[in-house]
Amino acid sequence: TIGYIKYPASETSVFETKDNIGTAMGEIEVLAKNIESDELYRSWRPVSRLQNGQQVEILETIVTEPGTLHRESYIVHTVALPKASVGWINSAVITKATPEQTAMFYGVDFEEATDLTEVALVLTDATAETGVFTEGEDCDDENIMVVEEVVLVDESTNLEPLSLVELEAAWKKITAEPVMGAEVAPLEDMYAELLLEQYEDLVVQQIAGNRIKQLRVWSGLQEQRTRIELLRANLIQGSDDVSEYRSVMSMFGDYALVGTLTLSNTFDGRLRPFMYRVQNGKSGRTLGYLPANEDWELSGLVGQSVGIVGKTTWNPNWRVNVVEATRFDILSPTTATVTPDIQ
Repeated sequence: TIGYIKYPASETSVFETKDNIGTAMGEIEVLAKNIESDELYRSWRPVSRLQNGQQVEILETIVTEPGTLHRESYIVHTVALPKASVGWINSAVITKATPEQTAMFYGVDFEEATDLTEVALVLTDATAETGVFTEGEDCDDENIMVVEEVVLVDESTNLEPLSLVELEAAWKKITAEPVMGAEVAPLEDMYAELLLEQYEDLVVQQIAGNRIKQLRVWSGLQEQRTRIELLRANLIQGSDDVSEYRSVMSMFGDYALVGTLTLSNTFDGRLRPFMYRVQNGKSGRTLGYLPANEDWELSGLVGQSVGIVGKTTWNPNWRVNVVEATRFDILSPTTATVTPDIQ
């Protein structure tokens, strides 16, 4: 599969070429080839985006004359698309799979029990170190398959359509939060979805495009601080405080998530299903989301440090970790005393 990379002949610094290999010197888009025409001016919209340092194979290079493709001279590379990359599909031409279709895709049987039936199994390769085995099982195979269940969030509530006004209101909310507490990834997904739906709107193109870039920088800062947190945790394990660290970890070992229960600024029931958010008590980093449950009155626990017993899995629709809870404990932030609360 091929695509086009083009840029003004006067701006060669954006894409470095050596022999038949090209290296992106920043974010650069790859245009899709129009399968119905070989004319460059009929090439389609961006189908992939190369990140800084990413390389592709160059199949052909031409330099256009001024006034042909654009007002000025352009360098156009025909490149082989990478095996994996960031891409876009117009949501107007696809429909959401039904639970039955999802089950068929993963090759499992579908049993319609409730609106929240678990319908998919994700198989991932893992080593024996990460696999979970029962006594007496043979574990000699080099490739172990770990099965993770996908928790589906109830989306029966009517959600409002995405709009620039709503997303800008959400942007205003998260910018008032601390850096680590902001729900950057879900908001970036919504801006990207809006951009795909209204790609012909110049205002949406400009504002949503800029917001996505800002959110990616923000996300990078969060990842950097998360790595610093992990390094500090590793230092604690190697220090004189290791006994205290092990004591705390053993106390919280049975919980799927431990953190502060808060309200979400993105999963608020308007543009996305309503879910509670669980944040790291110290850094404010989002650890996962908890779907609303009529059997539990969770609104009274907002702001409390809680330990959640259950299973945390990845929700593919919203690209966040969702915990399927079976019990809640209120945790004292000072004494680490565990008080059984809801089960």
